[in-house]
Amino acid sequence: MKTVLKNGIFAFIGIGVYFLIAELLGFSKSTPLRLLNFFILGFFVNKTIVHVKKSNKTFVVQFTHSLLTSILTVFLSTIALAFYLYLWKGSDYINSLSQPLLNMGALKLSMLQFSFAIFTEGIASGIILSFGLMQFWKNRKLE
Repeated sequence: MKTVLKNGIFAFIGIGVYFLIAELLGFSKSTPLRLLNFFILGFFVNKTIVHVKKSNKTFVVQFTHSLLTSILTVFLSTIALAFYLYLWKGSDYINSLSQPLLNMGALKLSMLQFSFAIFTEGIASGIILSFGLMQFWKNRKLE
């Protein structure tokens, strides 16, 4: 579980730094650039899988650890994003962010609704990422 915590926190820090740099450079509203966080999370989920695989744990344990790494990262990132938006940006900024990402039309989202949508999307991405990486490592041997 130390690996889950360590990699989850490092992924959270990596995503946070990435988004702060994107915000400073004016790229925070670019959807393709926002999708790069998937690769940051993937790097750390992969590290978790490799570490657990080295200790000869079962497929289910490997998947559980990789999924917990994703969930921890998404949870921390969602909370940090909510605080950032609440303290510095405001509700108008939420609506500008949610348009290309969630395709909500004219619907105005509250902070709670936006956070829930981001959390749900992140969990879904984490499940897909964990499962995909588990399939990649399923029949491979570590050297």
